[in-house]
Amino acid sequence: MSKGKFIVLEGIDGSGTTTQAAKLAQYFAQKEGYHLFLTKEPTGFETGKEIKRRLKEDKAAGINPFQEKGEEYLKLYVKDRKFHVQELILPCLNQGVHVVSDRYKYSTFAYQGAQGQDLNKIISMHEGLLVPDLVLLLDLPAETALERRKKDKTIPELFEQLNFQKKVRENYLALPYILPQENILMVDASLNLEEVHKQILAHVERLFQ
Repeated sequence: MSKGKFIVLEGIDGSGTTTQAAKLAQYFAQKEGYHLFLTKEPTGFETGKEIKRRLKEDKAAGINPFQEKGEEYLKLYVKDRKFHVQELILPCLNQGVHVVSDRYKYSTFAYQGAQGQDLNKIISMHEGLLVPDLVLLLDLPAETALERRKKDKTIPELFEQLNFQKKVRENYLALPYILPQENILMVDASLNLEEVHKQILAHVERLFQ
């Protein structure tokens, strides 16, 4: 049995990672002989639920969680991710099931880095963790992403303000150079949904050649 492929979609808020991950899963579902599991981070496991609960509580209390509790949240994200890999991703891959994840460690590099956490420290905390077969970085200007969110009537969180998202985007764009061995490819996410999907499929199909 051949091992499954691990594919990750990344990008700033409003880049469409969730939508495109779902479309990619639909594509696999139509291909005979392919088995795929769609997942996301933070996860639905205990630590992932704790992250979401704490974020909600901090927001209600008027606390900026990543400025005031940055170290605490960083540890929680890494803990959730390591459990995700060991308990879900690796077992699927070892059974020949392909895994598509809406976000992975690169979100922590980009977001926590923009929140002031040391990037080298973040990278060291992920040392030895599974490297995806393909990372698709859905890139678009932060202004465009914010306009999309307004149209979707999605209320920006504390960490989704324009200047912050610009910093996050800069961190994402630097990752292919900082991590040249981690299979990070760019996708122009400023195009319409179907055009973005076509770009993604072109990269994915090359992975399976």
